[in-house]
Order: sequence, then C-alpha cells, then structure tokens
Amino acid sequence: MRLSFPVFILVAALASSTEIPAAQVETSERAQARGLLLEASRLIDEVPESQRSSAVANIASQLAHSGDLEDALRVSQSQKNPGDQDLATGLIAWNLVQQGNVGQALRLVESISNEQNREGQYAQLAALLAGKGDLTGALRIVQVSREPQGRVSILVQIAQQKARRKNRDVAGATEVLHQAMEITEELVHENASNANLLSEIAATQSEIGDTTGALRTLGELSAIAHQYAGPEGNGLLLHLLGCAQAQVGDLVGALQTHEEMVLSSNSGSNSDIVMMTIAEEQAKQGLMADALQSADRISDNNLRSATLREIAIARGTNRTLQDAIEAIHRIPNSASRSEAIGALALEQAVAGNPAAALTAERALEFANEAGSGSVSLDRGREMIAVTRAILGDFAGAEEIINSMPEPESRVWPLWNLTSMLTEAGRETEALTLAEDEKAPLPKLHALLGTAQGLLTRVASKERASASK
Repeated sequence: MRLSFPVFILVAALASSTEIPAAQVETSERAQARGLLLEASRLIDEVPESQRSSAVANIASQLAHSGDLEDALRVSQSQKNPGDQDLATGLIAWNLVQQGNVGQALRLVESISNEQNREGQYAQLAALLAGKGDLTGALRIVQVSREPQGRVSILVQIAQQKARRKNRDVAGATEVLHQAMEITEELVHENASNANLLSEIAATQSEIGDTTGALRTLGELSAIAHQYAGPEGNGLLLHLLGCAQAQVGDLVGALQTHEEMVLSSNSGSNSDIVMMTIAEEQAKQGLMADALQSADRISDNNLRSATLREIAIARGTNRTLQDAIEAIHRIPNSASRSEAIGALALEQAVAGNPAAALTAERALEFANEAGSGSVSLDRGREMIAVTRAILGDFAGAEEIINSMPEPESRVWPLWNLTSMLTEAGRETEALTLAEDEKAPLPKLHALLGTAQGLLTRVASKERASASK
C-alpha cells in the first residue's frame, strides 16, 4: 500500500524550499504526522490480535501528542477489550499532561472503569507531574486516588522525583515518605499482607540517602513477614524483604533471608528472584566473582540466564567489554547469549559509551553463531540494529533489519530506525522503508516511527523558539 498523497506533497515542499516560515513548517509536519498515524490506524485490524493492544495505545498516544484528541479517542475506543481501551486512554492522558492540560487528563483517567487500571494511571500522571516540577499537582492526584495502596505508590513516586531532580529536595522527599508510611501502617494494621508496601518505601529511603530509615523500615517488614500466618504462607513477604535488603545494600541480610526461603516449603521461584537481585547488586558494587557465584546458585535456567545478562550489562555499560564477556559466556543458550550482548551494546550506546560500536560488532558475531529464523533467535539482531541506528549507522541498521525473515522481529527496530531517520531530517528514507514493508505489523510501526520523528522535530523547534 502506497502512502497517502498529502505526504508526498509535504515531503516535496520541505525538500525544495527553505523559505517556508517556521510556524507553517511545524503545522505541516504535524499534519503529515497525523496523516501517517491515521494510515497506521487503518492497519490495526490486519495485525495479529495479540499485538493490537499496544498498536492501538501507541497510535492513540501519538495522535494526542499531535493535538488530534478526537482521532486519538476514536482509535482508543476502536477495540472491544476494555483493558486495551484503558491502556490507550492512559497514554492519551499522559500526553495531555505533557501539554499542560492536567484537568482533561484527569477526567479521562476518571472514565476508566477498571479500578486497578485507573489507580495505575493516576500513579503514572503523578510521577510525570513530579518529574516536571509540579509537585502541587502531583500531590493533588493523591487526593483524587480512591485506593490507599494507590496513594502510597503515588507518594513513593513523588518522593523519588523530588530526590532525582537537579536540585535534590531530600527533606521534601523524606516528608512525603513519612506520609506514605503513615498510610501504610494503617493498612498493615488492617491486613498484614499490605506490608508489601514497606519494601517500596525502604528502597526509596535508600535512594534518597536515608540508610538508617531504610533499615528501620526493613526491620518492620522482617518482623511482620516472620509473624505472618496467612493461608498463602509468608513466601511473598520474605521474597519482598530479601529483594529490598539487596537493593538497599544489606547483602548479608538478603543472603540470610534467601537461606530461610530455601529451607521453607512454599518459597517456589521467589528464592531464585531474591538471589537474582543479590547478584545484580553485587555486580553494581564491583563484586564480580561474588555476583557470578550467586548466579550459579539460581536453580531456574531462565532466571539464571537473565541474571547473567544483567550482570554483564552492569559491568559492561560503564566499563570495558571484557568485564561483561565472562558472564555472557556462562549463559548456556546461544540465542540468549546473543540477546545479552546485544542488550549490552544498546545500553552502551544509550549511555554514550564509545565501546558501543565494538560491542555491536561482537554482538553480531554472537548473533551469526546463534543463527536466525525465529523471534527468539532474532532478538540479538534487533538490539544490534537499534544500536547501529543510535550510533548513526542507518544503513547498517537497515541491512540487519532486512535480514530478519520474521515480521515480528522487524517491528521494534523499524519503529526506532524510522523515528531516528526522521529526527535527522531523512524522512524520505523512513517513508520508503514503510512503503517497502509488506507485513502489516512492521509496516504500522514504520509509519508510527516516522510520525513520532516528525513530532519530535516539531517539539524541538518549539523549544528552540521559546528559548529565544
């Protein structure tokens, strides 16, 4: 299917003239983006049913970003599954907040019928407002939230944003966490299983530098977990305790909790997850030998491979490739090894690590050894393609994408490549990639990526104009 006629008119105009006023160019780029998004929306019914939810949500989100709220809502309501509609509605609301329209965003979230989904969206909006510096608005959402557990999660996210801002407000974050703790203590008094909220609070206390407070909170969680007598057992609470202990740096306590879980009869895979968290924290602290030994203690093969991947990323993102290779070589499955080193290359590229190009070359060697022909085996190539795009090697990224026979494997890299090409002013190439793609799912995402790139360019121009 060819692209719509107005797209070619706009591309030709942009390519042939440098005298179009900035405002007119931005309006034209928005119109072009909307046209591409509407074209992508017409492919929704042709993509696999399992992929429609995310496709609808992303298209609706970008339509809202472009200012086309009417079509965004129409697309979001085009699916029969209420959960799919809720996801899209939340992303539309998120974009409305980005544009400063908080009131309308909250009204949209209020329309979500599923309570759990609605509360989750409130938390996302509060975190976004806090990140933008609108802490008053974020705290207002706390009052809108009906669920006490939801209010605690929102307060925790606000505290995190206060601590992460350029001018760290540790005192403000501590006060917000105090509010979260008061609500949590009431909830725990009603039902001890609500103690799971204490792990979130402790991790955030540690993040803002309140180590004493974090250990005190974990002490409360430990006491509750060891006294808990619910029908499901205390495996989940011990799991949360062990993970939180590792995250705050209490590796000795985390190991003790792990041993206790191993000896219990109802820990399931939770004990492996605790050991996974311990290994990742050891790697972050530079305890490579300890991290690898901890990974060896994980009984589940998939979790062990995932842990070795995270160890490799932790050691290789800001260090040398050799630091990560030992962990990657311990992964038994060739496809998983390929994915792990591909993920490392991507992380390095995002972090601006100059080793990313070399890692991507090694990742391609791993991918060639693993073979191709399935979604699982192509994950490493997906990572390499996006890495090359980030590094500016668009031709190399396209070459890898073209080598992927499975349509689902082309989706994510095409989405990123077309977006980056367009941001770089090469939307004609992005449009060609979308036009040449025959499978509906990757084609939809190539159109989506091109539209996103256009909207990113418009936003960049608007910021530059506002700063003059």
